[in-house]
Amino acid sequence: MAAEPGSSFRWGAVLRRSRLNADGTEGSTARQERAIQDYLKAQNMGRVVAFYTDIASAYDEKAKREDFTNALADLKAGRIDGLIAWKVDRLTRRRSEARKLLTLLEECGGRLATVVEGIDTADPAKREITEIALAIYAGSAESESEAIGERVSLMHLDRARKGLVQPSSIRPFGH
Repeated sequence: MAAEPGSSFRWGAVLRRSRLNADGTEGSTARQERAIQDYLKAQNMGRVVAFYTDIASAYDEKAKREDFTNALADLKAGRIDGLIAWKVDRLTRRRSEARKLLTLLEECGGRLATVVEGIDTADPAKREITEIALAIYAGSAESESEAIGERVSLMHLDRARKGLVQPSSIRPFGH
């Protein structure tokens, strides 16, 4: 590991929200930030030196998550020692991405922690099950994203059958 766990450990906190509220505001990432700060303080695990906040889907492979990409670059460059997130699904909603993230952490000696699931790659007692747990949580998030997509598609189909206007941020042609 690049740095030993403790009060001087430098974390990069990954915060994510898939969209803004209708009024252009959002509070989700602020709540995640507060929970992460409280967790690190209670566990004496170091301090957050950078926040990476994307308003993009962790499921959509085409989504531009520039801050997440910057977090990975900072980890590789040694500007941060590890990544922390409130939940695994804030990092990724794909099993394949979870494996890539673990590989990167192994290559650069970084550490990964989550508040809700209690994942910590620096915990020797959990070392053998960390990859399995991460795959399970990411797989669960992937399944949930697929289920949400199916429900939303069904809702749009139902609205179209009823002749209702489809909700969109883009004004329909002719209106």
